[in-house]
Amino acid sequence: MSNAIFSHTGYGVQGASLLPRLKTLDSVEDIAIFDFYGHMGGITEFQGIVHYPLGLELWGNDIIEDHLQHFKADILITLMDIWVVKSDFGKKFKWVPWFPVDSSPPYPTVIERAKNAWIPVTYSKFSVKELNKVGISAYYIPHGVETNIFKPYSDFECKGAKKWLSFNENTFVIGMVAANKGFPCRKDFLKLLKL
Repeated sequence: MSNAIFSHTGYGVQGASLLPRLKTLDSVEDIAIFDFYGHMGGITEFQGIVHYPLGLELWGNDIIEDHLQHFKADILITLMDIWVVKSDFGKKFKWVPWFPVDSSPPYPTVIERAKNAWIPVTYSKFSVKELNKVGISAYYIPHGVETNIFKPYSDFECKGAKKWLSFNENTFVIGMVAANKGFPCRKDFLKLLKL
């Protein structure tokens, strides 16, 4: 359960990297994805993976159990923020959330949802530390990276990119990948840009 693997979001990119790898494991009989973002309409197949669509509720709380029953799923792995799922999420099925903790201490809703997890997994050491402080034992599995696509630029490539962007070649540039959604902005663009 995450963003569609054909969407260009952070979770979509991670899912596109992870799902084909999971599908090759001997212990995985079959795999499907519930796209709560990026796919509406009906059940479809893409790259040999069954895709379930969003229902009426923004995060899929209204339809996830139906999708699990239809697919006869043994385990649900979610790649998303867990504070958006309903309070009893994971109580009727084996749930492995792969999620962030982005506060210290963790938000009460994150703690409550993580307690419902069969096996909580997070992709930062900070998250593991914060969860441990509130009595939740979580595994650490960092996000992956496709090194054939994402790799350090050579000095020549950096200068070329800066020239293309009309920057001085000595300009220090920092990139940020973040969706600017909602107000106040959770990614805190105003503070980062000192506005």
